[in-house]
Amino acid sequence: MKCRIRFCVYYSIIDWHHPECPAIYSQARFHGQPKKDADIEKYADFMKGQVRELLTNYGPIGTVWFDGGGSFSNVDRAKLLHAREIVDMIHELQPGCVVNNRLGYGDYGTPEQFIPGEKGSNVFEVCMTINKSWGFKKSDEYWKSSDVLIQNLIDIVSKNGNYLLNVGPTAEGEIPGPSIERLTAVGAWMKVNGEAIHGAAPTLFGAELGQPKSESGGKQQAAVKAQNWRCTVKPGKVYIHFLKWPGPSFRLPAIATPITKVYFLADPARAEVPFKQATDSVTFTLPAQAPAPVIPVMCIETQQP
Repeated sequence: MKCRIRFCVYYSIIDWHHPECPAIYSQARFHGQPKKDADIEKYADFMKGQVRELLTNYGPIGTVWFDGGGSFSNVDRAKLLHAREIVDMIHELQPGCVVNNRLGYGDYGTPEQFIPGEKGSNVFEVCMTINKSWGFKKSDEYWKSSDVLIQNLIDIVSKNGNYLLNVGPTAEGEIPGPSIERLTAVGAWMKVNGEAIHGAAPTLFGAELGQPKSESGGKQQAAVKAQNWRCTVKPGKVYIHFLKWPGPSFRLPAIATPITKVYFLADPARAEVPFKQATDSVTFTLPAQAPAPVIPVMCIETQQP
């Protein structure tokens, strides 16, 4: 099977030992004292040279993932790091390379350790740890369960995002056992339900995400509680992910395109799920018990235009 993993690079915007790094973050010392007169222009040129080297000497690069940009929140980051110039240079050298937004300018957002509450109009990538630590920490036993990791994945994709899940290897380069167990469980779920994730678009609906609700006149009501399901979409297919089994009946808001068939991805026989499609809603008659132990996915096939 052909490997589709792309080589990407991580770049720390802060270089603690470079003499021209902003003084409040630099550990470079001159005559025993931190340097106070760092030349921002020289530091930006240094960055551009390194980035150019990465983009020209190591073959195709899928992503340049900058980190540490938030540390410069007290300065004009775009001016300090010539962010637009750097990102434009990356796109010129490798048009297929995407850049995150931590220079203050880029192709996609990077919320860290939290999932946005609403469907985004722009793409984003949630970066999150399996436990609480980015690197390996022997005392950190606060592992997220595999069910939580799967639910996070579904929630993120339904909101137009990507899930960047961190794994911290040990000093020997080994992946910790608890990480392997959880990733194996996620892989088993994806083997059955992956078509509802890979290449899927965000929800058709939105109210299930628990978005704030606006009244007339611009006043905002309290946030609507998130529902126990999520939706992802592909051409001719709507996928409903049941985070909690709803029981024998389930109702969706209206789907404009005529539905042709409904079934669960976990069912090898693709037995049809009864439904009734009306102008304002769709009602489904479900089994009494969930057809899969972990987040079953119902596929709704619709007529293609």
